[in-house]
Amino acid sequence: EDYDGMVEIVDNRRVSVTQYQSVIDALELVKMGKNAKEIKDFLPKNWQILYEVEGDLNNDNLNDIALIIENTDSGNIKKNDSFGPETLNLNERIILVLFQEKDGSYTLKSKNDKGFIESENSEINPELSDPLEDGGMNIVNNTLRIKFNYWSSAGTWYTSTREYVFRYQNNQFELIGFEENSYHRASGEMITYSYNLSTGKIKIVTGENMFDDNESKPEVEWKEKVIEPKPILDKYLAN
Repeated sequence: EDYDGMVEIVDNRRVSVTQYQSVIDALELVKMGKNAKEIKDFLPKNWQILYEVEGDLNNDNLNDIALIIENTDSGNIKKNDSFGPETLNLNERIILVLFQEKDGSYTLKSKNDKGFIESENSEINPELSDPLEDGGMNIVNNTLRIKFNYWSSAGTWYTSTREYVFRYQNNQFELIGFEENSYHRASGEMITYSYNLSTGKIKIVTGENMFDDNESKPEVEWKEKVIEPKPILDKYLAN
């Protein structure tokens, strides 16, 4: 049966796990290669768009779209009795990548519903801020770049950012680059990992200072690690 790209689920008011599965089941109706005229046709009912970026991801000179969407189920807003905010938003987030066709319609080419895009808050680490707050997503040089920022109000002096770079190749979005930068919020001590998965080269820089260039005495170490097959966006897990 042809659903014309239209996917909706009813508000079944069940427990969160069941409602989440309903959303996943709904998304399964939009199989890879399914076309729709408008972006909203890929959005399950009661979900919202958090991020939307445009750019050419497959070198066809058409503007493709990447979306980060979030469930808005009030049942997933929990009271927090620990460090951090008074309430925790535990609603699930999903990333969708849509290719634009010559007729202006869109085709779903990739989705990750595995928890790679983490919820705004975490029950395990409620003191963590939203990883997307100072992170985000963009399209640069035909690559999709997703950045997370990890800042904690308690439990550690360190804060870090992680950026993942995916490129559409071999008919899928493969991870070709990863960078993590962390620093101590008191001393300014920094360490940076840069991993080029295309070459297998890992660059590790230590000795830099976030707050004072005069204190920086960078040291560079190189390592090598080849990963084949490369991780793909559809199956990538959190952390």
